[in-house]
Amino acid sequence: MLIHLPRRVSRCFAILLVCEILFLTGCKEAHKPQPRPLPTVSVITVHPQTVPFDAEYIGQGISPYDVEVLSQVTGTIVDRPMVDGADIQAGDILFVIDDVPFESALANAKARVAQGVSTLENNKRTLERFDQLLSKKAISQKDYDDAQTAVLTAEAVVNSAKADVVKAEWDLANTKIKSPVSGRLGKANFSVGALVKAQTDILVRLQQFDPLWVTFTIPETAMLQMQRDIAAKRIIDADAQNFEVHLTFADGTDYEHSGKMNFADVNVRSDMAAVESRATFPNPNKKLLPGQFFRLRISGPKKTGVYLVPQRAVQINPTNKIVYVVGADNKIEAREVQTGQWYDNSWVIEGGSLHAGDRVVVDGVQFITPGATVVTKDFVKNGQEEPK
Repeated sequence: MLIHLPRRVSRCFAILLVCEILFLTGCKEAHKPQPRPLPTVSVITVHPQTVPFDAEYIGQGISPYDVEVLSQVTGTIVDRPMVDGADIQAGDILFVIDDVPFESALANAKARVAQGVSTLENNKRTLERFDQLLSKKAISQKDYDDAQTAVLTAEAVVNSAKADVVKAEWDLANTKIKSPVSGRLGKANFSVGALVKAQTDILVRLQQFDPLWVTFTIPETAMLQMQRDIAAKRIIDADAQNFEVHLTFADGTDYEHSGKMNFADVNVRSDMAAVESRATFPNPNKKLLPGQFFRLRISGPKKTGVYLVPQRAVQINPTNKIVYVVGADNKIEAREVQTGQWYDNSWVIEGGSLHAGDRVVVDGVQFITPGATVVTKDFVKNGQEEPK
């Protein structure tokens, strides 16, 4: 059964229906998801640069002179002017050996020289007389030959006695045992009253501290790479004589004096696959000690054609290192790189697929993936715009 509404009511109902439809449609439009904004990243434009090429190694101090002091004569120690641990100069007396037996030996040798000279002079006078007698045939040829032999024998005796004097003087001088070099004494092995044997007993050990040497090893692989880089002009100013060596103690403090390279072995040590090298450091205050370990930094050469990238821009993975680069269409690309040392809080990029003019992402790496489109802004370092 149809109900006929008045025309006015039907019209109002139709209007309400249309309004409801429009309202629902508007709500659906309002709840439609909006597109996400593009991530913003800061970038640095890289260009080839020349930077100092510093290499770091671990070194150990050694004394240039590590001397074991021995007595050259056998005798009893009667004095010891220097104490253990004293800093001494070359020529300082370390021990004194009883010199009475050696004074006696020297006097005896000199007496034999005098006796021999007297006998020689007498034999020469005899030979002169025999010269005259032989010309007159007053003596036999055998007597004359015997006189000549006596002169030669006396000359030999004198020369032997003179040699004994030299040896006795040398022994007497060596009763005062002197330091061969400047340095610091170790602990003495003998005290006053001890009998020491010539060239057998080590009296004390002496080490020179100023200058001090520091030895270190350069891996064979690093040496080969350096040689290739020098040949290709990627490393310049690589004259080892001009290298400066800086030293850091185990607690991280730096030594105030720089050193110089003074040796690099011509052979590779087979047990370490490395080349043994050495630097020398001034040590006026004896801060450096033999046996002490240090960290060495060698500076002087320069590396060319490298890129500097802030440390946080380099992503380190278990198998490689990458940076994110913004392409011409503002899309992200991942580039593998080979890093060298740090310089000015940046990685030195020595190889890989980075090129001059590339825009490397520094900040905002956590918001991007390869292929993503981004908005870029210049990287600001210490409140200053990073140079492009």
